[in-house]
Amino acid sequence: MSLSPQTNKALHLWFRLIAEALTAGGYGVKRFMEEVKNEEIDFNEIMVKEQIWKAIQRPMTETESTRDLNHEELDAIIKQVDRILCSIQIDVEFPSQAKLMMEGLLDDQIKENQSVSKR
Repeated sequence: MSLSPQTNKALHLWFRLIAEALTAGGYGVKRFMEEVKNEEIDFNEIMVKEQIWKAIQRPMTETESTRDLNHEELDAIIKQVDRILCSIQIDVEFPSQAKLMMEGLLDDQIKENQSVSKR
């Protein structure tokens, strides 16, 4: 079973939050990847996905797309990314439904289900 569109949105929001935290923490891509270069490139969502996430996803799951992951694979990769980030004192929590709603990324169907359950 592949990831739901909602989970995939949460994953991409997490990538962006990681990029912001790494940049705010003074980490550029080159520094993070332990390359010795004078100029740093700030992280963004795409850089996190390509340089960190996929570098872990490919060998762990032999897949290219986050859409091809199941929930067990997703959890395992998140734990690896989190462990690596924590080793350099960067802590970024995976987004909750509330965070997705604040960012305007929550699917309309989920919003409707939440409002119905509150009635």
